[in-house]
Amino acid sequence: MIYDILASTLIAMWIILPAYITNPAAALFGGGKTVDRGLVLSDGRRLLGDGKTYSGLLSGILTGLLTGIIQTYLVMSGWELFGIKFPLFELVPTENGIGFKAIVTILSLSAGALLGDIAMSFIKRRIGMESGDSFPIADQYDFIVGAFLLVSLTSWDWVVNTITIETIIIILIMTPILHIVANIIAYLTKVKKVPW
Repeated sequence: MIYDILASTLIAMWIILPAYITNPAAALFGGGKTVDRGLVLSDGRRLLGDGKTYSGLLSGILTGLLTGIIQTYLVMSGWELFGIKFPLFELVPTENGIGFKAIVTILSLSAGALLGDIAMSFIKRRIGMESGDSFPIADQYDFIVGAFLLVSLTSWDWVVNTITIETIIIILIMTPILHIVANIIAYLTKVKKVPW
């Protein structure tokens, strides 16, 4: 039973890893021109804020893509952990490497995560919250919702055949824990200005 729980948890984390890695990468490599270009809406607040930059968006997506490609090559080379076989990001793998469908799935997880985060920034500005203000629950799940929505639109067959209810429950449980730990580390290493 413990092995089954461990296996299910590791598989769930494996599936969502390209989405998980995007926000830390965006924070680490961000800076420069903001996505909203300083636009202030009629409510007197920025569209998104200084925390959303083109370099962060691009580096986050590319880091997620690179992560997924590495995961794919590990699985295709026969790599296992504790005897656990991890899923690919496409249903029918290509013989010579990573296929187009896998790239679409990985990009959808990565880009969806950042789009979910951007959407939450937009909402936070509209309700009067500033960049960096804590918004419990929403801050932990915005990128997961974005990743799942986009990957469901682009890779529905993969989602249905790979992601189970158990996988979703594990991701929902593990995400706030990992989010808190990652943010504390980012704060202590001065990558983020606030520990949330």
